[in-house]
Amino acid sequence: MTLQAAPPDQRLGKVFTCSVPRASLETGLRALGRDAGVPLASGTPALARRPVLLYVRGQSVESVMGQIGAFFSTSPGRCVWQPAKLDGVSGYLFREEARSREARTRLMKQLRKDRARSVQADLDLALRLANQDDTSLQAQRKKHPGHAFWMPALKWNLRLLADLPELTRAKLLSGEVVRWRCRDMSPRQIAYIRQFFGGRTSARTSLPGRPGYYLEWKLDRDLPGSEVIFRLSGKPDRPGILMTIPTLPNRRIGHPDILHPGIPRDGAPDWVRNIHAQRDRALAEERARLRTRYASDASLQKVITVRATVPGPDPFGSGKTVPLSAEWTDAMRQVADQSGLSVLGDYDPIWQDYYCWSDPVTPGRPHQKRMRNAVSGPLWQVMEDLSRYFDVEWEKKGPFLLVRSRRVIYAVMDGIDLLDTRKPPPIKYPDPDDPASRERIVYDPSKE
Repeated sequence: MTLQAAPPDQRLGKVFTCSVPRASLETGLRALGRDAGVPLASGTPALARRPVLLYVRGQSVESVMGQIGAFFSTSPGRCVWQPAKLDGVSGYLFREEARSREARTRLMKQLRKDRARSVQADLDLALRLANQDDTSLQAQRKKHPGHAFWMPALKWNLRLLADLPELTRAKLLSGEVVRWRCRDMSPRQIAYIRQFFGGRTSARTSLPGRPGYYLEWKLDRDLPGSEVIFRLSGKPDRPGILMTIPTLPNRRIGHPDILHPGIPRDGAPDWVRNIHAQRDRALAEERARLRTRYASDASLQKVITVRATVPGPDPFGSGKTVPLSAEWTDAMRQVADQSGLSVLGDYDPIWQDYYCWSDPVTPGRPHQKRMRNAVSGPLWQVMEDLSRYFDVEWEKKGPFLLVRSRRVIYAVMDGIDLLDTRKPPPIKYPDPDDPASRERIVYDPSKE
């Protein structure tokens, strides 16, 4: 008996358009399937929650499925599409083969080890520089400009961090939040904190709904009952350490990252401006090399303009459509619409602090990086500018632009949900009528 091959699925040749600005892989595949007329679903739980953006512009279902399979596989393994009944209709199930799954597990294990070594090295460097005198720090300006610029202020934070027991520092680097009560500190450590505050001795904030009433924090009175909080901060591929002292509701004294201080552009001394000038020259040279590299691809020469604002729902709940600063996925939609190419890959909200939900005082208030200025030029130049601004990577494969964020796999490792849209808990203010709070309440009748 002769076995006949299954006839090709004519639906896979359909050319379609679809936009999924942000979704899990599972949700994104189902959305693609609805627009393509071919049911699609994820059959790999480990990848189902992977955040994706999918902007398909005039491509066949088969070509899109092929790009998705290649993008989410880990070499030398593969991801494949298996025919399956989905909700009673013939469709395709996205599965990761064992070799890809095993390679991804090995990769994450190695990345975790490498990151731990890197963070420890960054900490060792910062602690070493914190004990150098001004002359020695000046010699570090070219190699470590951020530390050299900020160390006069940061050294007190770092010296306090250095006093944590080694086991406690290890827990901090593994992701635990460390809370150190000031009443448990030595006089020398309290002196570090006072240096850290500089000349600031008090702060106050108004109490909502109570005109004329203020909550006040005083250094001499309130520091003994305060605490210092250390936790990981910043980006998961290269986390820093946040050190902060809560003072008032939603207010604190601290530094978002004492391991990787940057250098300012505005109002900087000559030596800092010289470093920026060197970096700008290196960027211009790299731009010239890329211009030559992409010159032979006509599709990358098309001139497009990515606007810095896009229409969206009013975040304050008015129900109106208002201009909003564009985030990463908004920029990629504009690229797809104007270039005619399809954009597939990682969705990343580009938060300033990916560990903000672990904060014990003000959890879940992530600041999202958004566009400030429009970007215009040949497509390759726009993609380079956007990828540098948002710190992502891109490549072109045929009619597809593939975008990848290094932070996504680290976020998966750390259990960070990049699709988290929870609202942060409300800020709690003390009751002015509560006797326990009376000492910290200030009343100013002229402000009623």
